Amino acid sequence: QEKERARIARDLHDGLGAMLTTMKLRLGHALNEGTKEELINLLNDAIKEARNLSRNLMPTVLMDFGLFDALVQLVQSTEKNSGITIHYRCDSEGAKSKLKKSKQVYVYRIVQEVLNNALKHADCTEIQVSITEFDDQMNVYIKDNGKGFENDSAVESEGLGFRNLKERAELLNGDLILESDGQGTIVEVNIPIE
Repeated sequence: QEKERARIARDLHDGLGAMLTTMKLRLGHALNEGTKEELINLLNDAIKEARNLSRNLMPTVLMDFGLFDALVQLVQSTEKNSGITIHYRCDSEGAKSKLKKSKQVYVYRIVQEVLNNALKHADCTEIQVSITEFDDQMNVYIKDNGKGFENDSAVESEGLGFRNLKERAELLNGDLILESDGQGTIVEVNIPIE
């Protein structure tokens, strides 16, 4: 699934994005001032949307620079777009994660899913994201100060994305810990590093 996401992301970026940019340049030369501005604004929106789709499918920063830089970008983007304060901390001995690239994608998707769930359902004002990497294990810890939920109903609900979290944790041979009360939710994943 992640390979297919990467292929679609490349196609969107290299194919559709390039065609839209070329169309924008050509239209800029061919049209009168009245219609030019309107069409160029529409094309700018289409180009931005294609970039967002591409980035959401497979963040290029993840492939180019690794998990830690991708998470910084994800947190900054989420904080900017939501207005919710996100405290991010990464404790690692190196600048790059020791996890294989294929597994880094799953960690990124877990953090992305938990942030999206918190924004949609928690009514929170703050989120803490902490990544700790040891020689043999990575710990992902995410806590929000939202309204929480009853554990049984959330775990059984497919709409909240917890099934995806569980499946990704299993693909990483990791343990998923989910705790919630009326004062927030904690999602923790412990991932062995092979």
